[in-house]
Amino acid sequence: MFLKLIAITAIATLAAGTAPAKEEWQGIKKIVAVGDVHGDYGQFVALLRSAGLIDEDDHWIGGETHLVQTGDVPDRGPDTRKIMDLLMRLEDEAKKAKGYVHALIGNHEAMNVYGQLNYVHSGEWAAFAAEQSEDLREKAYKQYKKEQKANPSGGGLPDFNDAYRVAWFARYPLGYFEHRKAFDVLGTYGKWIAGHNAVIKINDTIFLHGGIGSGFVGESLKWLNQSIVGELRYFSKLQAGITTNSEGPLWY
Repeated sequence: MFLKLIAITAIATLAAGTAPAKEEWQGIKKIVAVGDVHGDYGQFVALLRSAGLIDEDDHWIGGETHLVQTGDVPDRGPDTRKIMDLLMRLEDEAKKAKGYVHALIGNHEAMNVYGQLNYVHSGEWAAFAAEQSEDLREKAYKQYKKEQKANPSGGGLPDFNDAYRVAWFARYPLGYFEHRKAFDVLGTYGKWIAGHNAVIKINDTIFLHGGIGSGFVGESLKWLNQSIVGELRYFSKLQAGITTNSEGPLWY
């Protein structure tokens, strides 16, 4: 399957892991919750500034505040990478100030990890394009042709003419393969996503991206988080799991 070409190959060798151990906090005086950023860096930064969490240079000034980003940073907008880089840095800065940045897993984080890319903005691919992107794509195309000739699909061997090549390159724009590598669970952003929780409790409030359907209301926060993170690290668990379930925390 062609996905093997785009770096979703590390699962078999990845050591088992769990979500971060802590899922509950008490006695927090200030909480700022933000959802569905969807690649809009400018509006996200404007919101954080208006809430008194970052300064004009985008550094943390929120003190002991807990910022909860409830998922769906990726897709629909062009600046997902910039937002994730900002959140990564703010996590460290907030921790030093005894605050906290909770970057929860939403359905779009999960989809980008396991490869459902229907909503990826064209600017997302461009953000990952680099000097070697054309060579990388050319090598991928040659590998794809080689695999197809060795194991033709049910529809038979494609006619690898100029029109087919143009269509294939349009399907996999520059930056595509770098994007997929970065969102692999061993990649920069995939590993970061899988290192977070999907559901947390602060004081008396549960924070998550979607909701919890009747089939899961009796489960602990730890079980919910470990199940989702485990499925993102081992895709074989996705089909019968909670990550893609319509009553699960990412979708309900």
